[in-house]
Amino acid sequence: MSVLRIPLKGLPSNFDPHNMSDTYSMIANLQLHRSLLRFSSSSDATFDIAKDFKTSKNGTEILFLLDEKRKFSDGTSITADDVVKSFQRIFKDKTTIAADLSYIVGAEENDLSVLQIKAHSTNSVLFKLRHPCSLFFKQIATVDASILKLDENLNLIPNVFSGPYQLQSFNECEVVLQRVQAVALSNAPQKIVFLKNEDVGHSFDSISRNVDRVDESFLDSQLLEEFKQAGWKDKGTGSANIFGLSMNPSRIPFLHRSIIFEYFYGKLVNLSEHNLLSAYGVVPPVVEGALQKPLYFPAETSKNNVPGTYKILCTKDSLYSQVLAPVCKKLLDEQQINLILEEKEIRDLIQLSQNEDFDIRLVPKVIDYPDAYGMLSYFRSGFEANRFFVNNRKIDGLLDDLLKASDTERHVLISAEIQKIILEEKVFIPLFARGKNAAFWSPRIKVIPDHQMGLFSLPFEMIELES
Repeated sequence: MSVLRIPLKGLPSNFDPHNMSDTYSMIANLQLHRSLLRFSSSSDATFDIAKDFKTSKNGTEILFLLDEKRKFSDGTSITADDVVKSFQRIFKDKTTIAADLSYIVGAEENDLSVLQIKAHSTNSVLFKLRHPCSLFFKQIATVDASILKLDENLNLIPNVFSGPYQLQSFNECEVVLQRVQAVALSNAPQKIVFLKNEDVGHSFDSISRNVDRVDESFLDSQLLEEFKQAGWKDKGTGSANIFGLSMNPSRIPFLHRSIIFEYFYGKLVNLSEHNLLSAYGVVPPVVEGALQKPLYFPAETSKNNVPGTYKILCTKDSLYSQVLAPVCKKLLDEQQINLILEEKEIRDLIQLSQNEDFDIRLVPKVIDYPDAYGMLSYFRSGFEANRFFVNNRKIDGLLDDLLKASDTERHVLISAEIQKIILEEKVFIPLFARGKNAAFWSPRIKVIPDHQMGLFSLPFEMIELES
C-alpha cells in the first residue's frame, strides 16, 4: 500500500470543515471533504463536485450542475439537497465563510428558508446574489464551503466524507486517512499519515525513515546538504500566510501599544536567511492588494514613559523567537518596555486567544483563498472570528465595496485603505510572511504539483508516488 507521511507542527484535531480553528485541520479536511469548486495550481477556481455552471446576464444568478458520479464515502450520491443543507449549516453556524458570502440573497436574515440557495433539480443548485461578485467562485472553492452529509436538523453525520479519503484513526501521535474512492492517478497515495514534527527525529536517518516531506525551516545547513545528496526534491510554492502581533487593548495602554508598534512595524527587514519576507500590511505579500512598502505613522513616544512588562505568546517554534528576540531587547533598552517571549502548545494558545487571556500573541494567519478579502474580512465588526480587537464601521463599508470592485486598480486601492485603518488602531502589527512554502520531498514522490497556498490548497490525490 502506498503511504504518504507528512509531519506537521501540530496535528489536525477538528474534522468538521465548517468549524475549523487551526491550519492543520484545514490540511486534513481538504483531503476528507470537497466543495463545489477547488483551486488549481494557478489559484484559479476549477470544478470539483460541480461539473459546470451557468450565469445570468446580470451576474446575480449562478446555476451549478453537479457531477452525477460524485458520491459520499458511504456510497450515497451527492445531490442538490446536500449542497443546500451544507450552505444552510454554514449560515446557521455563522462560520467564517458565511461572513464572506453575506451578499447571497437572504444570508443576513435569521430565517434559513429565505436563503436563496435552492435545489433547481436533483443535480443542480441555484444561487442568487444581491450583486455580482468576482470573488464568489474563489470563496466557494475553499474547504470551509465543503459539502457535507447532514441530517434533517443540519447535524453532521459522523464518519461520512465527500472527498476521496476517510478518517481511519487519530490519537496524540498521528492522524491516519485512508483513500476509499477512485481518483485520476493510479499511483496517488492510498494512505496519508500526519505526524508531529517532534516525533520524527532530528537526524537525517530518522527523518528520512519516518516521513516523505520535511520543511526547510526544520533543517540546519548540514541536514539540508544531506537531503540534497540523498536525492530529496527541493520544492517551493508561494505561501499565502502572514505573521503579526495582536495586542490586547484591555491590558496594554494606547501609548505602550504605539511604542511597541513603532519599534516593530517595518523594522524586520533582514529576514532572507530565514525564508521570510517583511510584511507591511495585513495581506500577504504574494497576494494582490498587499502593501509593498510601510505606511507612515506619526511617533507617539513620550519623554516620561512608564515602564511596562508584557508577555508575547507564540507557538513552540524557535525560528520566530529568534527573529523577534533582538527587537524585544532593543525596545527594553530604549523605552523600558520588557517583552517576554513565552512559548505555548498550539491548543493552549487557541484557548487563551478565544478567552482574550493574553497581553500580546504572535498570530500566524493563513489566507482562506488567494485574494486580499480572504484576510481583510476577519476584521469586520461583529464577526465571530474577529479576535483582533478591531471594530470599525468604516472598515465594514469598505469591505462591502471590495466585494463589488470589478477592476484591479480599485481592488488594490480599497485593500490599502482598509489596511491603513486597521494599522491606525495600533492593536495589530504585521511582521513577516513566509517567502515560500519550501520543503524537501522524498525520492518516493514522483510529482508534487505547484500550489500558491502550499499544503493548504493541495489535494493530496494530485501527488504522484513512484511505482
